[in-house]
Amino acid sequence: MMFTGKMNTISSYMSTSDKATAKKDTDTATPEQEEEAADTPDAQTSAEQLDFVLTDQNGKQVSLGDYRGKVIFLNFWATWCPPCQRELPHIQELYEKYRNSDEVAVLTVVNPGGQEKSAEGIRTFLDEHAYSMPVLFDDGSMYYYFQITSMPTTFMIDKNGKPFGYIKGQLTPDMMENMIQQTLSGKK
Repeated sequence: MMFTGKMNTISSYMSTSDKATAKKDTDTATPEQEEEAADTPDAQTSAEQLDFVLTDQNGKQVSLGDYRGKVIFLNFWATWCPPCQRELPHIQELYEKYRNSDEVAVLTVVNPGGQEKSAEGIRTFLDEHAYSMPVLFDDGSMYYYFQITSMPTTFMIDKNGKPFGYIKGQLTPDMMENMIQQTLSGKK
């Protein structure tokens, strides 16, 4: 079950993001201390740091801060990654479903250059597959901030602009929808 990803349907669905909370010792913190820590400048800075401004595949500047008030499905992928290639059609469908939503935004992130294709190569890849979901071109800063070490990796960002949770690996359409619903409800 671990190999197919079905283990996620049995265990905790999304891993909690360290970026979602202020730094604290969870083994010794009381609920009152945890609530107080959420109001610290470190916790507020965490949300402010998510105001990345990147260029999308159409040359448009996109700011994550523009999506405050919406849940963000944020998928990191690469053209050379077979699991990414298998899940991209489902992400396109998800984007089409939520394109005009007031509650949910679907964004993807690539890092042109190095092992990845150039920005032009990525645009060609997107055109060949008729993908129109927003693809943000990262300079490495988002990959570094989110500590992306494998692809695909999908983060859920809550309505306040804070990371809610993440999953490494290929997702099914049901898993994607479940992640969105969990983030909307605020319950994992």
